Amino acid sequence: MRYLRILCICIIQLFLSAVAFAQTQVTGHVADVRGEDIIGANVTVKGTSNGTITDIDGNFTINVDDKNGTLAVSFIGYKTKEVKIGEKARLQIVLEEDTETLDEVVVVGYGTQTKKSLTGAISDVKSDALTRSVSTTTAGALSGKIAGVSTRAVDARNTSLILPLLQYESSASTCCGCSSG
Repeated sequence: MRYLRILCICIIQLFLSAVAFAQTQVTGHVADVRGEDIIGANVTVKGTSNGTITDIDGNFTINVDDKNGTLAVSFIGYKTKEVKIGEKARLQIVLEEDTETLDEVVVVGYGTQTKKSLTGAISDVKSDALTRSVSTTTAGALSGKIAGVSTRAVDARNTSLILPLLQYESSASTCCGCSSG
């Protein structure tokens, strides 16, 4: 009889702890003002490290401890939006473009920099100029389009994989890590 009582108490505590630590699954969709899905947007529970990203259709699923919490949704080029979770079955989140930050970022070959920290010359090539090129490689399409950049194949063999070498032409020519005047 005593073992039966202990067993019942343990089972009751197990159910109570499961209810106390239960998480709620929240689903939603993230799009821009034109209704286009935003792929890879960050969705986090504000004040925690719990987060996820949107899939190829702009959908997300995240487990939250508190339905009264707030989700923070962010993506590059868009303003961060905070949304109360509440009792909604599915959240529809629309992000607005942040044109101020887009003007300040310059993409370089190895990362991004702000315009005020960037030194040197900036050149741009429109995507139309690259798609109209007859070249089969990106380096070949860029050849002659940007001042000071020359391209050449690694060797003269006719192979399907030719590694281009982009080289900035300055007063000293550099190749393979060595410098020659």
